[in-house]
Amino acid sequence: MFFLRGHSSLDMRYFSERAAMGRKEEIIQKIKSFAERAKTLAGPSKPMVAIDIGTFSLKLISMKLSGPSWVIEAAASREVPAQDLPMEGEERNSFIGREVRALFEATKIKNALVATNISGSSVIVREAKLPALPHEELEKSLSFEAEPFIPFDIKEVSLDYHIISDITEEGQRKYETILVAAKKDLIENRLGVLSIAGLSPAVVDVDAFALSNLMSLKPEILRETIIVCNIGETVTNLAILEKGTPRLVRDVAVAGSAFTRALHNAMGWEIAKVLQAKHEVGIILDEAEKAKLSSSSDGEEKLKISEICCGVASDLFGEISKSVDFYLTHGVERSINRIYLTGGGSLLKNLIPFAGSQMSMPVELFNPFSLLAPPAEAQASFEAGPLFSVACGLGMRVWMDWKKG
Repeated sequence: MFFLRGHSSLDMRYFSERAAMGRKEEIIQKIKSFAERAKTLAGPSKPMVAIDIGTFSLKLISMKLSGPSWVIEAAASREVPAQDLPMEGEERNSFIGREVRALFEATKIKNALVATNISGSSVIVREAKLPALPHEELEKSLSFEAEPFIPFDIKEVSLDYHIISDITEEGQRKYETILVAAKKDLIENRLGVLSIAGLSPAVVDVDAFALSNLMSLKPEILRETIIVCNIGETVTNLAILEKGTPRLVRDVAVAGSAFTRALHNAMGWEIAKVLQAKHEVGIILDEAEKAKLSSSSDGEEKLKISEICCGVASDLFGEISKSVDFYLTHGVERSINRIYLTGGGSLLKNLIPFAGSQMSMPVELFNPFSLLAPPAEAQASFEAGPLFSVACGLGMRVWMDWKKG
């Protein structure tokens, strides 16, 4: 079950009782035990320690409120070696769980309440109009009301909603909502990883909603409609925020690995060399530089790398444009003010100006560390900030912020 404060999260008590079918009994019992202890572990203002579990990397953030501002207490990351990572199942979860535990041990964080993330094709977010019932009644009928909007067996998902507005349609009062569904097996796997790591899970948030939470740090967001795109390794998380409220959320399958794969297929190089070329060359936009490079064999190679990266980037922004078109054609007098790119993939050389030429609107790199004060002992450098965007959004969650009513 998800509980939202404008963003989706998982209530561990509800999940352990209703959505843990098929998990090993010891994991379920640990979650239930934590739920009983949780009331005494944290007050309503205690921040979570966030762990962003990516495809091949882990990002940890510990944050606290200092007056009206968020301050980073700890920030660290850990690469998960792709060559050592088991393909699937309990063996994969055990491997990742051990890596997560090693990251927490390295930062010397103990007895933390943990907020973590999910995304991908097993998570569905839809706008939906639901009956304007009291929260308790709507919770009871949510599976029935949500079924027409969810392309999965309704018994296989955990559901939640967030009310955007109260409307009247055909004489009936309704809630305009954001409806969220996540497959239970996806959540079970994530909880299994945390259990193996010896951590106490408190929140499971959707990547795009963590980004929405993070963007609240920019006051102008409450006056504009913006797109925020987190370009990860295998997925780009996209959210269109209308005055801070998510109106369209989508995961795009074109991300950092698409650049790597295209270069590998075209150049035939080892992955290490591909990654180095991607980092050093990226996209070449300057016409004078192109002319200079075209006169040498080494330059021709760099131009080919740039051309390949341009092709993948065009595919990415083509997908983003489809979401923009959908948003603009499904509402009255809608417009978008700007796009923010973040995540590791956003650091590709010259991607930001290339995006501006493709999208015909202002495009900016979003670095959360520019809005947060990191401690001197934080392992993460300022330049790595975009890699921590999801983690920072998770780190802004606080105990019981998901309660409705």
